Amino acid sequence: MHPHQLRHSYATHLLNNGAPLNVIQSLVHEKSEITRIYAQLS
Repeated sequence: MHPHQLRHSYATHLLNNGAPLNVIQSLVHEKSEITRIYAQLS
């Protein structure tokens, strides 16, 4: 498992459970573009 996979899984879990994108972005330290991709995939 790579760090990116952990961040992606964590961000997806948060998003699927109703966390706002800006909160997810601050928790996983990702660029906003990456966080938006997670939202589109969920």
